[in-house]
Amino acid sequence: MLTFAPLILLKNRGSRIWVLHGKTRHGQPITPEKKEAILKAVKHRSRFLKVLLIVPLVLFWGTIIASLERTPLTGRSAYFHSVDSMDVEVLMRLLVLFSIIGGG
Repeated sequence: MLTFAPLILLKNRGSRIWVLHGKTRHGQPITPEKKEAILKAVKHRSRFLKVLLIVPLVLFWGTIIASLERTPLTGRSAYFHSVDSMDVEVLMRLLVLFSIIGGG
């Protein structure tokens, strides 16, 4: 999906140059209606580009946040609300895991 980003940027750049100069590539003048249509197309392409850039970022961070649920057994980021609410089995697994990693 991100392969379309350079194409959208180039197309928007070309369209903006047309509008600034008031002429097409062949030197024909642009009517006000055509200018409005070009600016509307640039606006739509810009929105599409923003969506193309935001979706992968949201999916990436969503995956990271969703995987945080599994990390306490790895010992990397163990966030516990209280020791009393932990299962004895989970506590024993963590102790075994830490003793294996720590070499003790």
